[in-house]
Amino acid sequence: MEIKATVDIKQPVERVFSFISDPRNSSKWISGVSENQKTTDGPLRKGSAGVQTRFILGRRLTSRWKIIDYEPNRNIRLEVTSGPFKGVRVAEATELLDPAGPVTRVTVTLEGQPQGASKLYGLVTPLLNRMFTRQVDTDLQQLRELLEVGRH
Repeated sequence: MEIKATVDIKQPVERVFSFISDPRNSSKWISGVSENQKTTDGPLRKGSAGVQTRFILGRRLTSRWKIIDYEPNRNIRLEVTSGPFKGVRVAEATELLDPAGPVTRVTVTLEGQPQGASKLYGLVTPLLNRMFTRQVDTDLQQLRELLEVGRH
C-alpha cells in the first residue's frame, strides 16, 4: 500500500505542525480515531511512542506507534508497532509555501503492508487503497477547515 495526499492550509507552518504533531488532536481531524496518546515521557521526538484507538467498520482497533523521524515544523514519521496495521509507516510533512501569505502544504503518506494482513488483503488491495486514499483526502480537508476557520 502506498497512499499520498496533500492539502494547502492558509496558516503558518509552526501552527500547522504544532497541531498535527500533537497526538491529542488526532481525533479532531482523522476519521475513526477516538483516542491517541503519547506513552513516553518528555516532549515529542524521535523514539517517542504512543497508543491509538480507532473504530473501523464498527470494530474498535488499538495500535501502538513509535516516532522514527522527527524534525520540528518539517516532518514527523511514525511506524505502527502493534495491532492490525503493524508495519505501516505514516509520514506527515509540512512545507511553507508563501512566507508573505503564509500558506503551509501538508503531505500525508501511508506506506507498507500491514504485517497482520491476511491473504485476503492482497486480493482487495486496490479497493482498500482507493478507500484509504478517499479517507486521507477527507481527513486533510477536515484539517484545513479546522485550522483556517479555527474551530479547535
